[in-house]
Amino acid sequence: MNNEKEIVQLLIRDGVVGTSLAALLTERQIDKASLSALAEAVLIATYQANQIARNTNVPFFIEEDGALFEIQKNKEKVFIRNIEKPSFQLPQHFILQ
Repeated sequence: MNNEKEIVQLLIRDGVVGTSLAALLTERQIDKASLSALAEAVLIATYQANQIARNTNVPFFIEEDGALFEIQKNKEKVFIRNIEKPSFQLPQHFILQ
C-alpha cells in the first residue's frame, strides 16, 4: 500500500462494509450465529479502517463528548464545533424480519 490512491480506496471500501452488511440483513433472514459473525466482521472492518486512516497523512474527523475535532497530519487535535446530540431514541430491542 505505497500508493495514496490505494489507501483511499481501502478506506472507502472498509467504511462501506457496515452499510452493505446492514442492507443484507434487511433483505434476508439470518440466524443468530450468522448475525454474530456479521457483527464481528463489521467491527473488525471498522477498526481496520480507523487504524489505516490514523496512519495516513490525510486529516480526518472524530467526535468526543459532543464535540467535533479534526486530527491533523501531525496528529494534533483541533476543535471544530460542538455537535447536538440526536433527539430521537433508538428502541432497546429490534425484531429481525
